Amino acid sequence: MFFQIINHQIEILLLCVKVLLLGISDMVYEFLYKSNFHINSSYFEALGVSIIEALSIGLPIIGSNVGGIPEFNIDDESLWMKWRTIT
Repeated sequence: MFFQIINHQIEILLLCVKVLLLGISDMVYEFLYKSNFHINSSYFEALGVSIIEALSIGLPIIGSNVGGIPEFNIDDESLWMKWRTIT
């Protein structure tokens, strides 16, 4: 359901050419190298492998302030977090 909501917003805002929701893929680094930043909007994240992959090539990260994600913010510039209350 979340996927459909986000996809609908992308269509409404006419961002279909610029925003891709790829799902599961074996071509992670190919997509990361073509990206300007990485968004991780998890409600729960213990380790954040996708964040590690994105940081390994120098991408800025936008992530939720849950689980282990805040631990990646080692220099106050690598990661921008949105505070989220989980109910």
